[in-house]
Amino acid sequence: MNRTVNGVFQELRKLGSENELTEGFHLLYNPWELLFEAKVAFLSLNPGRAPLGKEVELVCEPLGNSYKLERDSTKSPLTAQYLQLLELLELSPSEVLTAAYIPFRSNRWVDLTEPQKKSCLIFSRNFWAEYLKDKELTIKNGKKINNLEYKEKLDLFKKEVMNIQKTIKQERAILNNSFQNIQNDLKDRLAKIIKDFSIKNQIHIVLLKENVFLYNKSSLDITNDILQIFDEKTKSLKIIISSNE
Repeated sequence: MNRTVNGVFQELRKLGSENELTEGFHLLYNPWELLFEAKVAFLSLNPGRAPLGKEVELVCEPLGNSYKLERDSTKSPLTAQYLQLLELLELSPSEVLTAAYIPFRSNRWVDLTEPQKKSCLIFSRNFWAEYLKDKELTIKNGKKINNLEYKEKLDLFKKEVMNIQKTIKQERAILNNSFQNIQNDLKDRLAKIIKDFSIKNQIHIVLLKENVFLYNKSSLDITNDILQIFDEKTKSLKIIISSNE
Protein backbone atom coordinates (compact mmCIF):
# COMPACT_ATOMS: atom_id res chain seq x y z
CA MET A 1 0.00 0.00 0.00
CA ASN A 2 1.43 3.35 -1.09
CA ARG A 3 -1.05 5.60 0.70
CA THR A 4 0.02 8.07 3.40
CA VAL A 5 -1.82 9.44 6.42
CA ASN A 6 -2.00 12.93 4.94
CA GLY A 7 -3.07 11.60 1.55
CA VAL A 8 -5.92 9.58 3.07
CA PHE A 9 -6.91 12.55 5.25
CA GLN A 10 -7.24 14.84 2.24
CA GLU A 11 -9.10 12.16 0.28
CA LEU A 12 -11.62 11.62 3.11
CA ARG A 13 -12.11 15.34 3.71
CA LYS A 14 -12.76 15.92 -0.03
CA LEU A 15 -15.14 12.97 -0.21
CA GLY A 16 -16.97 14.16 2.89
CA SER A 17 -17.34 17.68 1.51
CA GLU A 18 -18.63 16.46 -1.86
CA ASN A 19 -21.23 14.19 -0.26
CA GLU A 20 -22.30 16.34 2.72
CA LEU A 21 -20.89 13.86 5.24
CA THR A 22 -20.64 16.44 8.00
CA GLU A 23 -20.07 14.26 11.10
CA GLY A 24 -16.36 13.67 10.32
CA PHE A 25 -14.45 10.41 9.91
CA HIS A 26 -12.25 7.92 11.77
CA LEU A 27 -10.58 5.12 9.80
CA LEU A 28 -8.02 3.39 12.05
CA TYR A 29 -8.36 3.08 15.83
CA ASN A 30 -4.63 2.55 16.25
CA PRO A 31 -1.34 3.95 14.90
CA TRP A 32 -0.92 3.99 11.10
CA GLU A 33 2.10 1.68 11.27
CA LEU A 34 -0.06 -1.19 12.52
CA LEU A 35 -1.72 -1.27 9.11
CA PHE A 36 1.48 -2.88 7.79
CA GLU A 37 2.53 -4.86 10.88
CA ALA A 38 -0.63 -6.46 12.29
CA LYS A 39 -1.46 -10.10 11.67
CA VAL A 40 -4.96 -9.82 13.14
CA ALA A 41 -7.66 -7.31 12.13
CA PHE A 42 -10.95 -6.27 13.68
CA LEU A 43 -13.29 -4.22 11.46
CA SER A 44 -16.52 -2.57 12.59
CA LEU A 45 -19.02 -1.03 10.17
CA ASN A 46 -18.60 2.72 10.72
CA PRO A 47 -17.84 5.02 13.66
CA GLY A 48 -20.55 6.84 15.57
CA ARG A 49 -20.46 10.49 16.49
CA ALA A 50 -17.26 11.67 18.12
CA PRO A 51 -17.25 11.86 21.95
CA LEU A 52 -17.34 15.34 23.45
CA GLY A 53 -13.93 16.97 23.08
CA LYS A 54 -12.69 14.35 20.61
CA GLU A 55 -11.32 15.32 17.19
CA VAL A 56 -13.99 14.50 14.60
CA GLU A 57 -11.63 13.98 11.64
CA LEU A 58 -9.08 11.21 12.27
CA VAL A 59 -7.27 8.85 9.93
CA CYS A 60 -5.58 6.98 12.76
CA GLU A 61 -4.97 7.04 16.53
CA PRO A 62 -1.25 7.72 17.07
CA LEU A 63 -1.37 7.20 20.86
CA GLY A 64 -2.49 3.58 20.76
CA ASN A 65 -5.71 1.57 20.52
CA SER A 66 -8.76 3.86 20.82
CA TYR A 67 -10.86 1.24 22.60
CA LYS A 68 -8.22 0.81 25.29
CA LEU A 69 -7.55 4.55 25.60
CA GLU A 70 -11.25 5.36 26.00
CA ARG A 71 -12.34 2.36 28.07
CA ASP A 72 -12.96 4.54 31.16
CA SER A 73 -14.60 7.46 29.38
CA THR A 74 -16.79 5.98 26.67
CA LYS A 75 -20.40 4.88 27.22
CA SER A 76 -20.46 2.54 24.23
CA PRO A 77 -20.98 -1.13 25.19
CA LEU A 78 -18.91 -2.11 22.14
CA THR A 79 -15.73 -1.00 23.93
CA ALA A 80 -16.08 -3.51 26.76
CA GLN A 81 -17.24 -6.24 24.35
CA TYR A 82 -14.23 -5.65 22.07
CA LEU A 83 -11.74 -5.81 24.95
CA GLN A 84 -13.41 -8.94 26.32
CA LEU A 85 -13.19 -10.54 22.87
CA LEU A 86 -9.45 -9.86 22.65
CA GLU A 87 -9.00 -11.27 26.14
CA LEU A 88 -10.84 -14.40 25.06
CA LEU A 89 -8.57 -14.69 22.02
CA GLU A 90 -5.51 -13.88 24.17
CA LEU A 91 -4.59 -10.89 22.03
CA SER A 92 -3.32 -7.47 23.02
CA PRO A 93 -5.09 -4.34 21.65
CA SER A 94 -1.67 -3.07 20.58
CA GLU A 95 -1.23 -5.93 18.09
CA VAL A 96 -4.72 -5.95 16.52
CA LEU A 97 -5.45 -3.70 13.56
CA THR A 98 -8.73 -2.13 14.65
CA ALA A 99 -10.61 -0.06 12.11
CA ALA A 100 -13.91 0.99 10.60
CA TYR A 101 -14.72 -0.50 7.20
CA ILE A 102 -16.63 2.72 6.44
CA PRO A 103 -14.64 5.62 7.95
CA PHE A 104 -17.39 8.26 7.92
CA ARG A 105 -19.21 8.96 11.17
CA SER A 106 -22.98 8.75 11.59
CA ASN A 107 -25.35 8.09 14.43
CA ARG A 108 -26.50 5.00 12.49
CA TRP A 109 -25.50 3.60 9.10
CA VAL A 110 -29.14 3.68 7.98
CA ASP A 111 -29.20 7.46 8.58
CA LEU A 112 -27.01 8.00 5.51
CA THR A 113 -28.63 8.54 2.12
CA GLU A 114 -28.17 6.00 -0.63
CA PRO A 115 -25.77 8.28 -2.60
CA GLN A 116 -23.74 8.82 0.57
CA LYS A 117 -23.57 5.08 1.23
CA LYS A 118 -22.49 4.45 -2.37
CA SER A 119 -19.65 6.99 -2.14
CA CYS A 120 -18.51 5.55 1.20
CA LEU A 121 -18.49 2.02 -0.16
CA ILE A 122 -16.48 2.99 -3.24
CA PHE A 123 -13.72 4.43 -1.04
CA SER A 124 -13.82 1.52 1.43
CA ARG A 125 -13.73 -1.22 -1.20
CA ASN A 126 -10.75 0.38 -2.89
CA PHE A 127 -8.88 1.05 0.35
CA TRP A 128 -9.37 -2.37 1.93
CA ALA A 129 -8.89 -4.25 -1.36
CA GLU A 130 -5.52 -2.53 -1.71
CA TYR A 131 -4.65 -3.41 1.88
CA LEU A 132 -5.77 -7.05 1.65
CA LYS A 133 -4.43 -7.94 -1.79
CA ASP A 134 -1.15 -9.35 -0.44
CA LYS A 135 -2.57 -10.72 2.82
CA GLU A 136 -3.30 -14.33 3.65
CA LEU A 137 -6.68 -14.42 5.39
CA THR A 138 -7.13 -16.85 8.28
CA ILE A 139 -9.53 -17.17 11.19
CA LYS A 140 -7.79 -16.97 14.55
CA ASN A 141 -9.16 -17.85 17.96
CA GLY A 142 -6.04 -17.65 20.11
CA LYS A 143 -3.59 -20.37 20.98
CA LYS A 144 -4.65 -23.99 20.68
CA ILE A 145 -6.89 -24.97 23.58
CA ASN A 146 -9.14 -27.93 24.13
CA ASN A 147 -12.89 -27.73 23.59
CA LEU A 148 -13.66 -27.53 27.30
CA GLU A 149 -11.32 -24.55 27.86
CA TYR A 150 -12.68 -22.81 24.80
CA LYS A 151 -16.29 -23.36 25.94
CA GLU A 152 -15.48 -22.02 29.41
CA LYS A 153 -13.89 -18.86 27.96
CA LEU A 154 -16.74 -18.41 25.51
CA ASP A 155 -19.32 -18.79 28.27
CA LEU A 156 -17.43 -16.24 30.37
CA PHE A 157 -17.39 -13.82 27.45
CA LYS A 158 -21.12 -14.28 26.87
CA LYS A 159 -21.77 -13.72 30.58
CA GLU A 160 -19.81 -10.47 30.53
CA VAL A 161 -21.74 -9.29 27.48
CA MET A 162 -25.04 -10.14 29.17
CA ASN A 163 -24.00 -8.25 32.29
CA ILE A 164 -23.12 -5.18 30.22
CA GLN A 165 -26.43 -5.37 28.38
CA LYS A 166 -28.29 -5.77 31.69
CA THR A 167 -26.53 -2.72 33.13
CA ILE A 168 -27.40 -0.65 30.06
CA LYS A 169 -31.03 -1.76 30.31
CA GLN A 170 -31.18 -0.84 34.00
CA GLU A 171 -29.58 2.56 33.41
CA ARG A 172 -31.99 3.25 30.56
CA ALA A 173 -34.95 2.33 32.78
CA ILE A 174 -33.65 4.67 35.53
CA LEU A 175 -33.23 7.48 33.00
CA ASN A 176 -36.71 6.95 31.53
CA ASN A 177 -38.29 6.81 35.00
CA SER A 178 -36.47 9.94 36.12
CA PHE A 179 -37.46 11.76 32.92
CA GLN A 180 -41.11 10.81 33.48
CA ASN A 181 -40.96 12.06 37.08
CA ILE A 182 -39.38 15.33 35.92
CA GLN A 183 -42.11 15.79 33.32
CA ASN A 184 -44.82 15.18 35.90
CA ASP A 185 -43.21 17.59 38.35
CA LEU A 186 -42.96 20.33 35.72
CA LYS A 187 -46.58 19.78 34.70
CA ASP A 188 -47.69 20.10 38.33
CA ARG A 189 -45.67 23.29 38.77
CA LEU A 190 -47.10 24.74 35.57
CA ALA A 191 -50.66 23.86 36.60
CA LYS A 192 -50.18 25.60 39.96
CA ILE A 193 -48.76 28.70 38.28
CA ILE A 194 -51.75 28.88 35.91
CA LYS A 195 -54.18 28.40 38.79
CA ASP A 196 -52.55 31.07 40.99
CA PHE A 197 -52.36 33.51 38.05
CA SER A 198 -55.99 32.98 37.09
CA ILE A 199 -57.18 33.50 40.68
CA LYS A 200 -55.08 36.63 41.10
CA ASN A 201 -56.35 38.11 37.83
CA GLN A 202 -59.97 36.93 38.25
CA ILE A 203 -59.82 34.63 35.23
CA HIS A 204 -62.58 32.03 35.45
CA ILE A 205 -61.54 29.70 32.65
CA VAL A 206 -58.23 28.86 30.92
CA LEU A 207 -58.17 27.10 27.54
CA LEU A 208 -55.35 25.61 25.49
CA LYS A 209 -54.73 27.51 22.25
CA GLU A 210 -55.22 24.40 20.12
CA ASN A 211 -58.75 24.07 21.54
CA VAL A 212 -59.74 27.63 20.60
CA PHE A 213 -61.09 28.20 17.10
CA LEU A 214 -60.90 32.01 17.09
CA TYR A 215 -60.29 34.94 19.42
CA ASN A 216 -59.80 38.60 18.46
CA LYS A 217 -58.62 40.08 21.73
CA SER A 218 -54.87 39.52 22.21
CA SER A 219 -55.06 40.46 25.90
CA LEU A 220 -56.88 37.18 26.47
CA ASP A 221 -53.68 35.29 25.67
CA ILE A 222 -51.76 34.75 28.92
CA THR A 223 -49.14 32.40 27.44
CA ASN A 224 -46.19 34.78 27.72
CA ASP A 225 -47.14 35.82 31.26
CA ILE A 226 -47.29 32.20 32.37
CA LEU A 227 -44.01 31.28 30.67
CA GLN A 228 -42.25 34.23 32.27
CA ILE A 229 -43.41 33.14 35.74
CA PHE A 230 -42.56 29.51 34.95
CA ASP A 231 -39.03 30.41 33.83
CA GLU A 232 -38.49 32.47 36.96
CA LYS A 233 -39.64 29.71 39.30
CA THR A 234 -37.71 26.92 37.58
CA LYS A 235 -34.42 28.61 36.62
CA SER A 236 -32.71 27.27 39.75
CA LEU A 237 -34.44 23.88 39.60
CA LYS A 238 -32.05 20.97 40.17
CA ILE A 239 -32.57 17.75 38.22
CA ILE A 240 -31.47 14.60 40.04
CA ILE A 241 -31.45 11.19 38.39
CA SER A 242 -31.75 8.52 41.04
CA SER A 243 -32.13 4.75 40.98
CA ASN A 244 -34.38 5.04 44.04
CA GLU A 245 -37.16 6.68 42.15
